[in-house]
Amino acid sequence: MAAWKPDVCLYHFPCDDGFAAAWVVRQRWPDCRLEPTNYGLPLPDGLAGKNVLMVDFSLKRDAMLELARYARSVVVLDHHASAQDELRDFTVGWTPIHPDAPEFTGWQVMLDDPRTDPTHRVLAHFDMSQSGAQLAWGFIRPFLPPPLIVNFVADRDLWRFAIPNSRKFSLFLRSHPYDFDVWTDIADRLNADLTGDGVLAEAAAIERYHDARIAELVPTATLQRIGEWAGVPVAHAPYTFASDLGHALLKAHPDAPFAAVVVDAYGARTFSLRSENSREDVSKVARAFGGGGHRNAAGFRVPVV
Repeated sequence: MAAWKPDVCLYHFPCDDGFAAAWVVRQRWPDCRLEPTNYGLPLPDGLAGKNVLMVDFSLKRDAMLELARYARSVVVLDHHASAQDELRDFTVGWTPIHPDAPEFTGWQVMLDDPRTDPTHRVLAHFDMSQSGAQLAWGFIRPFLPPPLIVNFVADRDLWRFAIPNSRKFSLFLRSHPYDFDVWTDIADRLNADLTGDGVLAEAAAIERYHDARIAELVPTATLQRIGEWAGVPVAHAPYTFASDLGHALLKAHPDAPFAAVVVDAYGARTFSLRSENSREDVSKVARAFGGGGHRNAAGFRVPVV
C-alpha cells in the first residue's frame, strides 16, 4: 500500500506557525494544494473525494463529520487544547506519527474505505508541547531534526523564548510577505549561518519599530465587557501586533481578567485574547463565542456588521 498523501492542506492563516506548517508540507509534497483558512470561515471548494490534511487548524466536531462525509480522508495535526476537547472521538496518538510508519497502515485502510462511518475517516493527532509546524515536520520527517526556521517560529508561537533572539527573528520574519519561496530563502540563510547573526542584525531595527508601535497602542485601550467578564482592556490593531500588544495590555492592567486585541480583516472581526496563569482561561472565553485556542492565548471571530 502506498503511503498516505494529502491532496489538499488547510493551514491556519494569517499565522506564522500555520504558514510554517504549510511550508513544511510543501517541502515534501510540492503538488499538494495549500489553502489558507481561519476559524469561522467557510471551507474551500474542491474537497470532495480528496485526502485533506489540516495543520495548526481544525474544525468543530459537527463540521468535521460533515467534511468526512464527502472527503476521502482527513488527517488533523494540531496543538490547541480546545480543539483536542472538541475532537476527542477522532484522536489517536503515537510517536512518531507519520504516513510511512507501519502503524499508519491500519489507519490508512480505514481512512481509504468509502464504506466506513465518517468518524473513521478522520484521524486527529494533538501534542500541546509542539507547535503546528513542529507537528507537521514530525509527521513528514520524523527522524530528522527540524530546520531552524521551524524551531524559531515554534519558540515564539508557544511563547517560550527559550531560543536566544527568537523574538527578534519572528519580527524579521513578519517583515516579509507570506510567500513560500521567500520563506525558503530565509530558511536557507539561517541554515547557512547557524547563529542567525546575519538575520538578527537586520531584525534589531525592526524590533525597535515594533516595540515603539506597541507602546503607542497600549494607551488606546478601553475597558469593556466581553460576555460575563468586565474590565477587559480592549485595543484595535493589525494582526502583526496582536500577541505582543495583548501581553503589554496585561502588564498595563494587572487587575484585568484578560486582555483583548481586535483585528478587522478578511471580512470579519477577530478578538485575539491573552491571559496569564493567574487570570482567566481564555480558551473557555473563546469557546463561549464559538472560537478556541490555548489557556493563555485564544481567539474568536464575529461578522463585521
